[in-house]
Amino acid sequence: IGEDAAVLEPGEALNETAMYSIYAIGDSAVLDDDEDASIGLNEAEELLRQLRTDDPAEYERIANLRNGIRAGRHSATKGRVVYCQAGQYQQLLLLDAHGAIVTRDIATVLGVLRATPDEIGLPVDPAHNHAVAAAKSAFAREAWQRQVEQEQTESLSAAQRVVLRELRTAFAQTTDVDMRAQISVLEAAFRGPLSRAVQSELQALRRANLADMPLVEELSHLYTRYGLDQQRQPAARDDAPAAPVIVCSAALV
Repeated sequence: IGEDAAVLEPGEALNETAMYSIYAIGDSAVLDDDEDASIGLNEAEELLRQLRTDDPAEYERIANLRNGIRAGRHSATKGRVVYCQAGQYQQLLLLDAHGAIVTRDIATVLGVLRATPDEIGLPVDPAHNHAVAAAKSAFAREAWQRQVEQEQTESLSAAQRVVLRELRTAFAQTTDVDMRAQISVLEAAFRGPLSRAVQSELQALRRANLADMPLVEELSHLYTRYGLDQQRQPAARDDAPAAPVIVCSAALV
């Protein structure tokens, strides 16, 4: 198992204490060094299922907490934890004291956040908001790049990509529920296969540099004129395209 045969990679060293402890009766402590430092998704999900069964009121309270909630806590690990989300894309980040990403590993971050139910939250430090805002901006760029890469794999024309980008921007800038529903329908319609006539119309809109509500109005006319509503009946998506948000954050002091 590594002592007598060259099964280790060059530069690797055998941990003899750990190896022999495997066979030592009653000596398994050396194998448990990392268990207190991390918590897996399965364990976290089991904790939530148990909470929902044992204390449904507390479970509902937690489930209905608003986005942006923050707190501080004492921790041997100094820095911050930031949970970002854009639609279905999510990232749980552990940052160091300077705001640099230490890890995105969920088990590691959950281990840093492990707490008892009676732990009292601490105020966040004055630099917390700035650090979280920087993390959100970086996440927004990453989410945007991810969306662009997905679009490039969907055989979209250049005009379609421009139109879809502007629709996402218009969606993020309005809070009107009806307008968001209309934009979602347009986004789904113009993402699919389009006739040459419709593609030509989109090229004209692209050359005209239309954006925001004027573009939404023109696309709505095209949607009706070319019967895109009869070709497909897409479900309006209230959460897509979604602007990046901070679900929650923690200051580790």
